[in-house]
Amino acid sequence: MRRLILFILVLMVMGTLAGCGTTNGDTRSDAQASSGISKGVRLRDDYTDALSIQGQLAAGTLLLEETDLAVDETLAAELLPLWRAAQSLTNSDTAAALEIEAVYNQIQDTMTPDQIAAIAEMKLTEDSLTTMMEEGKLFSGQGGLSTSRGERFRGGEGFTPPEGGSQGGPFVFSQGAPGEGPGDGFAEGMNPEVMATRQAQIAGNDLGSFQDRMLITAVIRTLEMKTGEIVQDQALRPFDMVYSVIAEATGLSLEEIRSMTAEGVSLAEIVESNGGNLEEVRTSLIDALSELPNAADMDLEQLVSDWLGLDE
Repeated sequence: MRRLILFILVLMVMGTLAGCGTTNGDTRSDAQASSGISKGVRLRDDYTDALSIQGQLAAGTLLLEETDLAVDETLAAELLPLWRAAQSLTNSDTAAALEIEAVYNQIQDTMTPDQIAAIAEMKLTEDSLTTMMEEGKLFSGQGGLSTSRGERFRGGEGFTPPEGGSQGGPFVFSQGAPGEGPGDGFAEGMNPEVMATRQAQIAGNDLGSFQDRMLITAVIRTLEMKTGEIVQDQALRPFDMVYSVIAEATGLSLEEIRSMTAEGVSLAEIVESNGGNLEEVRTSLIDALSELPNAADMDLEQLVSDWLGLDE
């Protein structure tokens, strides 16, 4: 299950962003301007099953996009170089833990106290993050995953995002009607025994740090949209692209493939059990994904192998 959730995260990060709030001006909002620097306000990871500080900060920043505490254009320009530094240090084999901690502290100091307090109130955990990603609440937009649920995230300990936020989150997963993407039925049809088996299979893998890296990339892309470094091109539909490759190789419909994955069947098993050539599918997926933004920053061969389930 968690690997499938990471699959969604990677595709969303790689897809073209659209739908970042249009309410951002050239200066901070009155609330943000009056808050000043949030020195002394810090996230904590000492509650049960807490996400890492960097995970909380990244996921929380994305969740704030649905609130009136969303990062505006001016603050985005201040945060962008800090998040890029965090990404560089996180990907480095030689960076000291204190260096990394210092950057995340600086990010928290740059954000407002209200923003950090709101993220802290979310009490983000691995389970809550997975649930939000399943239901499309972490990456909301104009279609696909989020509109099929029509609900806003309510985190732990009574956190409710304020009203009056931006018009949709940083990603549009699909431009079609609800049900066209994998959101409808993605979690509901999952066999609990299969879920437990897959979680056991990936236990011990370094997927936590991988997840943090993907979240960091998502934040950077969101901030780049706000500062105008990335234009709002028409959103891609990456899941349809992946499923279409498999459908062409097997003769299955997209709905049949979605149904099988909801039952816990790996993509590799779907290909092989329906007469497809697994190596050809793998090559086609790598070629297709290599055309997407940010592809150069990822090990596509390993990612595709993971998604297909070749290392299980």
